[in-house]
Amino acid sequence: ITTTTPGASIHYTINQGGPPATPNCSSTLYTSPIIIDEDNTQISAIGCLAGWNDSAASPISIYNLTAATPVLTPG
Repeated sequence: ITTTTPGASIHYTINQGGPPATPNCSSTLYTSPIIIDEDNTQISAIGCLAGWNDSAASPISIYNLTAATPVLTPG
C-alpha cells in the first residue's frame, strides 16, 4: 500500500470474513506488509495528512487465497 503524497500516512482496517469498518486517521497505521492468512480477507485504507482532507477509502479484497506447498530438502 503506497501514497504519492509526501508526508502522508496510511491507516487501515482489516476484516476476515466480511467488509471492514471504514478507516479513519486513528485506525491502524500501515508501517509494514500486512500478513494475510485467511481467505475472504478485506482491507480498507486511507491516506492522512494534517491540514488536508482524508482520502477516500480504498477497499482491497483477497479471495481464493492459496499458499505454496512447502518443499523439504534433506540436509
